[in-house]
Amino acid sequence: MNERCPAKTEWYFPDGYLPDSSDKVSHESLCVLNIGATDAKLELVLYYEDREPIRGFFALCPSKRSLHIRMDKLKGKDGIKVAECTPYSIYFVSDVPVMCQYTRVDATKPSYTLMTTMGL
Repeated sequence: MNERCPAKTEWYFPDGYLPDSSDKVSHESLCVLNIGATDAKLELVLYYEDREPIRGFFALCPSKRSLHIRMDKLKGKDGIKVAECTPYSIYFVSDVPVMCQYTRVDATKPSYTLMTTMGL
């Protein structure tokens, strides 16, 4: 992997908020880029203000590919979904170095809002 590439195996996204899905447009996505030679096994742990962390969200990003994980479509091992209209944070772990970006599309108001950020 390129020495200048900021890929790593742990990422943090403190500002998550999945809007009400009734408009079918608003959503959040965790975008993963794997430029390595090995598939990346991914795990997400969700942290909320008023409950224990929720584990059991897994995904796979193939080698030399990107993966866009829509938070409104993500289901955990027991069918658990991301809570709507509730602030949360994400701890993201990969078994190989990857790049991660978080994007929010909020269409709950007449003027669309797009926000994107790289993880910490």
